[in-house]
Amino acid sequence: EAHRFSFDAVAGEEGGAQADLFAHARPLVLSALSGGHACVLAYGQTGSGKTHTMVGSEGCPGVVPRASDLVWDRIDATPQTEWHVSLTAVELHNDLFRDLLA
Repeated sequence: EAHRFSFDAVAGEEGGAQADLFAHARPLVLSALSGGHACVLAYGQTGSGKTHTMVGSEGCPGVVPRASDLVWDRIDATPQTEWHVSLTAVELHNDLFRDLLA
């Protein structure tokens, strides 16, 4: 059975700087902060850089730490608003989900 998917952006093999990659995720984070649903997906072969893209390193944070900083900055900037925050991080490998926050 065929499935159709749409994408807002795809980073190619050349990847890009973490800040450039986060530029694609930032509008999704802002949408989620406004009540929308968002998903950032890292997909590729083993060793292709998915973990680095999502987590990064101490000197070069990835999508998740940058998104977290944006969320907390927005929360700090709106103390009059009551926020309820949840985060799910899973790995799908060989048709099995693994909770990365467990």
